[in-house]
Amino acid sequence: MVQLKSSQVKTKEIHLEQGDLDSLCVRIKQSNLSRNDVATVVSLIQFVLDIRQMLEKKKGSILKLLKRIFGFKSESKQTRPKNPDEKPNSSGNTAPKTKGRNGRDDYPGAKTQKVDHQCYQDGDTCPECGRGQLRESDPAVAYEWQGHAPLTLKVYLLQRFLCNWCRASFTASLPDDAQVKTVDDSDDEATDKSRRCNANAGANTIVAMMRYVYGVPNYRLATIQGRRGLPLPESTQWHMIHQVYLAGIHIFERMIQHSAGGDLFKNDETPMVVSDLVLMLKASFSKAKRKSTRTSVILSRTPEATIVLYFTGTALAGENLAWILDHRDPGAPEPKLMCDASKNNLYGVNDKIIVGNCLDHLRRKFYELWERGDDRVSQVLSWIGKVYVVDTMAKVQNLSHSERLQLHQQRSEPWVAKIKQWLDGAPEHVEENEALGDVIAYATRHWPEFTTFLTVPGMPLANIEAEHAVRSPFARHRKASGRYKTEHGALVGDIIMSLAATCEKAGEDAHHYLCKIQEHRSEVYRDPEAWMPWNYRETLATADPPQSNFASSNK
Repeated sequence: MVQLKSSQVKTKEIHLEQGDLDSLCVRIKQSNLSRNDVATVVSLIQFVLDIRQMLEKKKGSILKLLKRIFGFKSESKQTRPKNPDEKPNSSGNTAPKTKGRNGRDDYPGAKTQKVDHQCYQDGDTCPECGRGQLRESDPAVAYEWQGHAPLTLKVYLLQRFLCNWCRASFTASLPDDAQVKTVDDSDDEATDKSRRCNANAGANTIVAMMRYVYGVPNYRLATIQGRRGLPLPESTQWHMIHQVYLAGIHIFERMIQHSAGGDLFKNDETPMVVSDLVLMLKASFSKAKRKSTRTSVILSRTPEATIVLYFTGTALAGENLAWILDHRDPGAPEPKLMCDASKNNLYGVNDKIIVGNCLDHLRRKFYELWERGDDRVSQVLSWIGKVYVVDTMAKVQNLSHSERLQLHQQRSEPWVAKIKQWLDGAPEHVEENEALGDVIAYATRHWPEFTTFLTVPGMPLANIEAEHAVRSPFARHRKASGRYKTEHGALVGDIIMSLAATCEKAGEDAHHYLCKIQEHRSEVYRDPEAWMPWNYRETLATADPPQSNFASSNK
């Protein structure tokens, strides 16, 4: 007997509906097979169908996992080939590719040095033809990139004289351009004064942003610095980060109060471990029902700017939002909330808020089915795409909230009606336990929230801003650092990331902002309202310049 390897056996794929299965079972029972054989064959058929259904659902989960690990391009329907010989198209972006080239004006942080010609000046006779005159034109450009450690160190050796009789010392003063100490600690207690390791606001900011914005943990930065001959231990980095935290804590509190007055909120959450807190929650003596910790992100659209807030702990995203809304003026208009359909986003939030669910999540579920070969959802994806086209038109035309609502009601409502009609008719030919059935049930259950943009002015289609705020910078920080150790460490990270993300939304440079609030920390303590990310430049224009308060003296 010839035994075939599994790779040599090609089985034909069989599609069986429940009715076909019932008919097959009846025919088997009417055959000449014994009762035991009939029961065995029927059980095998049902077992194979159950396994196939489980594999289909597991396939979707595996695809999600692979996408999270390796990333994926935009979910364009053109990415799946129709046959094995057809190559997938690009994402559909027709913009010309620049291959990463930047012009000389694309480097605002670079130092520019003008170099005069060594032989010629404007108006000289042309040495080539001897008849014309040379006229200055646009300069040629040469680029000199240099590699350094993220932080550099400059050591001043201040000459000092010591009296051999009275032991009085006389030390040279620092140069006028020295930036040894720029952190304002004039209102701090004596034990909290800035030390030599954390006295420069720019250095403190770089370390804090490397950790919480760019995803470089302290131990990795310490390794880089050490190998460049500029050691910067992890404990020293923590002292530097803490200076940024001290400068921003009062601003963070005011940002919470400002966010309560927003007209539109967006929230999301993601797991994040706080080691000490989790150990305490899982201890035998703990009576807490909730044993896990997470980070919630809440965006609030206010008249001043879009405020981004991070909260890490046991509280759910809805509970953090409810706490913010407790600071809201009772007479303010009813706010709007855009989130996904997770119950955590609404846990603890009262009914005095208009809720809309993210249409991206619904489309993604249909797209995953289509990607796995289910062409029944192709038409639904096309209709949802029409809605996004209308929303893009509203953005391009810069329409107001009411004008955008009218545009959607005129052009998107027919497509939404077709989607609803398809959902209502689809259950007739979809099995209950089928993956498509789960998606249809999800869409039907949250349909009013998915279509809030057709009835409420200013309600967005998706929660993409909150998802981006979770992925960047927080996801980079979590991927690099893994966890927080203490609740205080989590609070430090939340404050720094909130300030940096709000600066980005306000169009400000987070590095410049974090430096300035350290250099004017005593003024920030007295009036944090004047040092918010969206108005600090106005205050800075009238503030006194920071003074280097290095403690060198002649005695």
